[in-house]
Amino acid sequence: MSVQDRFKNSLLCAAIGDALGGPVEGLDYSTIAPTYGSVNRYLSAPKGHPLHHLKPGQYTDDFQQVKIVAETIIEKGEFDIDTFVSKFVKWGELNIAEENNPKYWWRYPGSTSIKATKKLASGIPWRESGSDNPTCGSAMRVAPIGLKYHNDNVKLAEYAARSSMPSHVHPQSVGASVMVARAVAGAVNDNFSLDDMVCVASWHDKEMTEKMRIARDGLKKYHSMILSQIGNSWLAKETVPTALYCAALNIDSPKEAIIMAVNNGGDADSIACITGAIVGAANDKLNVPEEWLTQLEDREKIEKMALDLYEVQTVNI
Repeated sequence: MSVQDRFKNSLLCAAIGDALGGPVEGLDYSTIAPTYGSVNRYLSAPKGHPLHHLKPGQYTDDFQQVKIVAETIIEKGEFDIDTFVSKFVKWGELNIAEENNPKYWWRYPGSTSIKATKKLASGIPWRESGSDNPTCGSAMRVAPIGLKYHNDNVKLAEYAARSSMPSHVHPQSVGASVMVARAVAGAVNDNFSLDDMVCVASWHDKEMTEKMRIARDGLKKYHSMILSQIGNSWLAKETVPTALYCAALNIDSPKEAIIMAVNNGGDADSIACITGAIVGAANDKLNVPEEWLTQLEDREKIEKMALDLYEVQTVNI
């Protein structure tokens, strides 16, 4: 097993999933299928879509925030909340500056996250800046914590939860962040399972637990029906169990996992970003279409970031 390759593949697949899902974010399956067939290539978002200004292969705010978490760990050697908050605020300011004239930075950031950056910038402490809105904005960015702490479940849970607090304090959001980090860690260690995810969910929220039970018990059933029962909205209790389900069904095939996540619609970029982070971490070799890699924005920078993250975690073992 090559842990270094799994770090690289996790971050690459997170970015790939985000970039594939962005153009169909907000659309449902009944719209995606007749319009695009199966989304298995980078697209431009349709006219009028918030991400219409992006080129095929560019990622959204989801992976922008994954990078913030990874850069924090690389810079400090651990997940440092003050460093993260500083970078998070800067990210928010750059997006806000381009909101009415999208160029490079504005990638359709979630309102909960932007609201948090404004509070933090005004001097409100990070323990008080988060919203009680149960969305997935903190879970979609947490994968680097799962990578860094894949051999330490105590620190993983502590830092995953803490990374959520500046923007998302609802138990579903915090729990979802811990679940995704633990899923990524489990994938690195070849022990990712939905049984474990049900257990983790039960520590945080009843509704999340019920959704995870549907996912776990539906692995051998009709997949479209199960996905419909879980849901695909921006709510953490739907986005994360759906992503975990797609990953579990296709743990040995990042390509199939990401395609399933994207084509389910709804919060497609977040679902596919999370799915990609998990299945990438589970595979030493990245068997995905070459154009997914060659056309991916910042591919070489992402690979370098993954290598730096790996080197940080090996120094601290």
